[in-house]
Amino acid sequence: MRILREDVIAPVAARLPGTEVAVTGQTAGTYDCNETVKRRAPLVFAFVLGFASCCCCSRSVPLTAIVLNLLSVAAAYGVLKSWSSSGSHLESLLGFASNGAIASWLPLFLFVVLFGLSMDYHVFTLSRIKELVDRWVPTAKAVEQGIRSTAGTVTAAAIVTVPSCCLSR
Repeated sequence: MRILREDVIAPVAARLPGTEVAVTGQTAGTYDCNETVKRRAPLVFAFVLGFASCCCCSRSVPLTAIVLNLLSVAAAYGVLKSWSSSGSHLESLLGFASNGAIASWLPLFLFVVLFGLSMDYHVFTLSRIKELVDRWVPTAKAVEQGIRSTAGTVTAAAIVTVPSCCLSR
């Protein structure tokens, strides 16, 4: 696409003053989208991790939560990679043919959504633990009760979220 735009079209357009040219279509759109994702992905990662770190500085979310969230996202990337490259999955049932590739926007989208949901669940669970500690429940017991009391809600939220994300495509 770069060769078409810079080496083929640009010299011709330079000989036609006042002419606007554009390369359009699905291929050009996909190329432009991929290039934008590549350029902006580091900014998105930096923003999300920086914002989460700011929360750590205010002690609302411990640094371990960020590390655990990154491990969860990395595990999701591994599952996505192995699942997409290991043959056809539900193709006949859903009526499509896969080429085994992962859409260029999907890893960045997954990072933002998974990291956001995971941080939300961490804050929810930690808030419950802090409430218990503030009521003078011993820390070990507060952690146990906090996780136990939020596990159902967090699991139910995940069960509701995953299918809705998949069906909204």
